Amino acid sequence: MHRAVVAQAAESLKQTIIQSEPELLRAHFRRRFGLEPAGPEALTAVLKEPLARWMDLDAKGALVRAGIEGMFARMCECLSAQPVQVWHVPTGMRLLISDSSAVPVRLAAPRAVQRVAIAESDVIVMPMASDCLVMVGPQAIDSDSEMSAADVRLWNTLQVKTAHRYVYYHPRSGLGGFVRNTLGLATVGSAQR
Repeated sequence: MHRAVVAQAAESLKQTIIQSEPELLRAHFRRRFGLEPAGPEALTAVLKEPLARWMDLDAKGALVRAGIEGMFARMCECLSAQPVQVWHVPTGMRLLISDSSAVPVRLAAPRAVQRVAIAESDVIVMPMASDCLVMVGPQAIDSDSEMSAADVRLWNTLQVKTAHRYVYYHPRSGLGGFVRNTLGLATVGSAQR
């Protein structure tokens, strides 16, 4: 899908430049080839090399990498000023950890959360270990405190519902039954998505 989007963007850019900057392209064509361009097809020859370099960067993964690095920098800047809340679970309870390591949520009501885009979230929830969860965002409170049992169930339910494929827990934690119940499954073997 990404490759198709890049190819479509390259074609769209080419058409836009030909329509919006024909004189600039004609002047470049004359400098480069020493000839007068015959028409729009000749002008595309001027664009072929820069667009080929762009497509080569995409084929090497550089465009995706630059996008990811840019997003990471923006998120670091955005989150660095936000409060951080560290929650520990009560004795005898454990948190699930899913393959969705950071979940942006909106705190819709007490004991209710809704997964949303980062920009629309109240907090980003990140289980750090089976006994510790960190929340970052405008609704977090700079603190280090203990969760209630209801909070542990809420965040564990969130981990099950937002997992892409896996939820991790210690075999003796008793969380296997919780996961099966949350998914509405009868056996562990059928707990794959």
